[in-house]
Amino acid sequence: MGDVEGQHVGPLVGHTSTITALFFHGTRVYTGSTDASIICWGIKSTEKLFQSKGHEGAITCIFSDGTKTLSGASDKTIIVWSPDGLLLHRITGHVGGVHHIQCGVSWFASSSYGTIFVWEMIRRNETDEIVRIKCRQRLTLSQGNVTALQFSESELVTGDNMGYLKVWNIKSEEAITSVKAHQSAVTSLQVDATKAVSCGMDMIVQVTDIIQGHVLQTLRGHSAPIFAVAFDQRQIVSFSSDGEIRFWSWGR
Repeated sequence: MGDVEGQHVGPLVGHTSTITALFFHGTRVYTGSTDASIICWGIKSTEKLFQSKGHEGAITCIFSDGTKTLSGASDKTIIVWSPDGLLLHRITGHVGGVHHIQCGVSWFASSSYGTIFVWEMIRRNETDEIVRIKCRQRLTLSQGNVTALQFSESELVTGDNMGYLKVWNIKSEEAITSVKAHQSAVTSLQVDATKAVSCGMDMIVQVTDIIQGHVLQTLRGHSAPIFAVAFDQRQIVSFSSDGEIRFWSWGR
């Protein structure tokens, strides 16, 4: 829950309220909180590297690639931070809280309820500094809200509260594939070039072919809603609300 102002012993170490966002990159972990701040932690030193404040609401999502950090919050804004936590750009446009952020080399995507914005980062050639951020596309779900967002190559992949996985072509602004993978909300999603692994409130993990548009395999075993899923070349890991973690090895 974080340290409580005035009730901690010694210097304030971390957040003063609930942690609501977490992102890992390289040797750093980034956390966001309902105290409207972001803290960057060094894994090896286990020390706080910096704490940044600029939002006026709870931090809901974080993305970092080492050269920049992006955060979204319930105040409907996105902030781009420098590697050492200085505020570079504040971006507005969403009419609700920003729930997800995914970033590519020259663009990033953000979602709020049923709307996804694709933003282009315009850089100065000499210094590679981000000088301007421009909205390039606006994608809208015909119904439902985005509950998970990932990108694969030149496409975006979304999960929604209706249980659908959709693959969006960024240039055409259209959903080129739509699969009813879950019976209720998709809670977490990871993709590679050909497949998506997703989990949901329906207590199952689905492996979906995002090119052909059909479910390849259903993994059952959890007895509570699954909140997070991730995979690599060896296994899938899923975590449910009853505190259970399951490891699924890929079949040969």
